[in-house]
Amino acid sequence: EIAWNVGLDNTAETRTYQISYTVKDVVKIYNDCTELYWAVFGEQNSIPAKKVKGTVKLPKAVSDIEKLKIWGHGPFDGKAKVKSEDTVTFRCNNLDEGEMLEFRIVTEENIFDKCKNIINSDKLESILDEESIHF
Repeated sequence: EIAWNVGLDNTAETRTYQISYTVKDVVKIYNDCTELYWAVFGEQNSIPAKKVKGTVKLPKAVSDIEKLKIWGHGPFDGKAKVKSEDTVTFRCNNLDEGEMLEFRIVTEENIFDKCKNIINSDKLESILDEESIHF
């Protein structure tokens, strides 16, 4: 939870805040893919936001950018895209109170060397099937 008092004298003034933090335990390594699934805001979110933007810098680049996928879930005006072999971005405008925002990054390569969450099963096909339902 973040709270601040900016002492605005004029209610028409606006402020922009940049928040950076590290997320942990959102990566899973399967036999056939690596998945990062992050709920940025859950449905319990009680603060609306006019603009939410994020950049995820992966720990290392993938060798084939075509095999790096990102999907966003939440309001329909949001976008998630692959920018380069090691960077993905997401954005959402007008996130209302009670709306969730999450995204999923999947690659066929293990780019998270320090991840200890290894699951001995295949998952890529079911992820691709699940994400194709959203479109």
